[in-house]
Amino acid sequence: MPEVSIVVPARDVAAYVGDLLGDLRAQRFTDMEVLLVDDRSSDGTREVLERHAQADARFRLLDGAGTGPSDARNLALDHAEGELLAFVDADDRVSPGYLATMHAAMRDSGSEVVVANARRLYGGRTRASRLHLRACARPGRGLTLDERPELVYDVTVWNKLIRRELWESDGLRFAPGRWINDVYPSLRTHVLARRIDVLDEVLYHWRERSAGDSITASKFHDAAARQKSLADRAHAIASTRTMLAEAQVSDGVRARFDERLLLHDLWTYLPLYHEGDRRYRRELAALIEDVLAGLFTTLDDHPLGPVLATVYGAIRDGDHDTLPQLLAPDTRVVATARDGAIHHRLVPGTPPSRGALARVRSRQVAPVEPVVGVAEHLTVEARLEGVRLHPGRPPRLTVTGRLRLRDGASDLHGPWQATLWLTANGTRTRTRRASAELSALPAPDAHALRRSGWRAFTLDLALGDLAANADLERWTVQVGVQLDGVHHRA
Repeated sequence: MPEVSIVVPARDVAAYVGDLLGDLRAQRFTDMEVLLVDDRSSDGTREVLERHAQADARFRLLDGAGTGPSDARNLALDHAEGELLAFVDADDRVSPGYLATMHAAMRDSGSEVVVANARRLYGGRTRASRLHLRACARPGRGLTLDERPELVYDVTVWNKLIRRELWESDGLRFAPGRWINDVYPSLRTHVLARRIDVLDEVLYHWRERSAGDSITASKFHDAAARQKSLADRAHAIASTRTMLAEAQVSDGVRARFDERLLLHDLWTYLPLYHEGDRRYRRELAALIEDVLAGLFTTLDDHPLGPVLATVYGAIRDGDHDTLPQLLAPDTRVVATARDGAIHHRLVPGTPPSRGALARVRSRQVAPVEPVVGVAEHLTVEARLEGVRLHPGRPPRLTVTGRLRLRDGASDLHGPWQATLWLTANGTRTRTRRASAELSALPAPDAHALRRSGWRAFTLDLALGDLAANADLERWTVQVGVQLDGVHHRA
């Protein structure tokens, strides 16, 4: 009997599934079975699955009913023989040590669940998954959910290794017919587990498809899919909220759960407001009203930023008439310094015309997520560590140093962009809008740098004609940071 059962539901992923199955066959940990469920594909997916099942006896092919990933996963679970469970989506990628690393952690700690970090995969590049960036920021062994409340951001089943005994002790199943089907099982395993391992190593790559040919992407392009996704999100929120309340989780877990709903779950639908019809807008507002009414905390307990705070406040107060302006693409946040503090003012925009919406749809633009945990009062700190002038025509100036962004007394580790420029006698260099590259320091200092919040930069500037009229011994370095649509300067 294999030690690990890997569940892989597949439907119309012929362009991707071969890479994933190659990754699984190349795993360093080999005591496994791979349960492939063809959910009535029509694009050649089944042929790819059959080839791998014939080539490797550890791969078993099952016939799904064509009713979606929930039923396909449940079918595979009915045939699973392993003591441990892993779930992988057919269009994603996994590292060669995906199983070996999680299995070793579970063996050493005796934990019931191991959580690995993940990144988004787009084309040949990857970017941070903000959900997993938050959930896996602090690695640890033998934890509980109350000890690590950030695990409420870990709402995917495919970055885990789970003891089958734990899964079956609660009769866990994936909700039939639901696209958003792994939020409840993921959080339920965290509630049930007495020991959880959190790994910051990236072992899973979550593919991001822009063409709307996946469940995740389709809600940005298809009206019926948006409606379906919204209904499934409402179901996931309601079921997990009830489960957490009945489990009597700690106040810290409840606060992080509310934070995730406000800063992630609801946010993904707000940029689609103008794409939706009246029914979509009405049901989106109703979902937000339900979430706000059922919060364990209050809106004031969360660093929402000016846009979300205004939108949620308007919905809470029943002022739906202002939403078209507040959610317009050209809505701006203006930041001003007054009385020693940064103050923000929201300037509502103009709702887009149908022609503008068509142009947006043709570019297949997905919404930009806010940085999780961003407060409105931030400070930028900079340290200069080296300045060197290189004579020549034109002369060049190299500046090295470190930057960090502070939220009160805490370092902000989430993604942010910095722009650096120099001034001499009040005149800025031509590179005012060029971002300096923020890079990690060479090992072994890189890990300490990331943990402390400091980021290294090297700024190499061609001074051009500016140098002829400037005092080269007196330069001022200014730093601008763009975060959640707001500019901050040090």
